[in-house]
Amino acid sequence: MLGETLRTILLNPNIIATIIGLLFFISGLNQALPVMVMKPIEYVATLNTPLSMIVIGANLATIKGKFYDDLEVWSLVFLRNLIFPLILVATLAFLPLSSTAFTAITVMISAPVAGLIVMLSLINNQPVDFASKVLCLSTVCSMISLPLMIMLANLIH
Repeated sequence: MLGETLRTILLNPNIIATIIGLLFFISGLNQALPVMVMKPIEYVATLNTPLSMIVIGANLATIKGKFYDDLEVWSLVFLRNLIFPLILVATLAFLPLSSTAFTAITVMISAPVAGLIVMLSLINNQPVDFASKVLCLSTVCSMISLPLMIMLANLIH
């Protein structure tokens, strides 16, 4: 059973692609790839943010009722957008990081909830309403929480 699960995980196309990409990045082979290979990769990378915004917008459109009237959603967003980043920024303050690394990590840990939660709900045949509400509210609230965390990072480091 465990062997089959491990095999399924390791043969997942996303895991394989991540390992190949990591090997290319570490070895520097990505610099040697021909333009015919690199141009499509650049196009896909450029689409990352717009596609994320489309996913968020599509999820917002599917929510029945108001996405901001659920106390449980607010609680989760409060934890995800403020409490966890505060704890991690306080922890990072004790590490010997450059200012750039400290700020970059702060931005990453303060980013809103990923659209992956909605996709995982869909894949597992679970209702997506709650995940969509969290995704949308977290994204909206990050307009305030993300700059606050960046300001805090600049004050600390």
